[in-house]
Amino acid sequence: MTHIVMIREPRPFYSHNDEKNFFRWLEEIPAVGKVTGTSKGLKIVVKTPVADKDLREIIAVMSRYSLDLHPLHALLTTENSDWFKNPEAFWHDAVFRQA
Repeated sequence: MTHIVMIREPRPFYSHNDEKNFFRWLEEIPAVGKVTGTSKGLKIVVKTPVADKDLREIIAVMSRYSLDLHPLHALLTTENSDWFKNPEAFWHDAVFRQA
């Protein structure tokens, strides 16, 4: 199965390599199937269920580029809720804020 996560594209990229590395880093995560640019942002196809280490990598990439983490709330499962929804985690408020 897959899940689509829509995010905005980081802006600005500070160099060509900065942009290249963002996409390379994201696409090297095993759970990320494909990243496509659309008029509404980046469409990330995520293979589910997402391994914990892969979800942590997605959080890391998005955090490094100061992207909105809220779209990741859709990846919450009963299997990952103990650590993913931990209120002490640096990403908790950004992922699980009330819309």
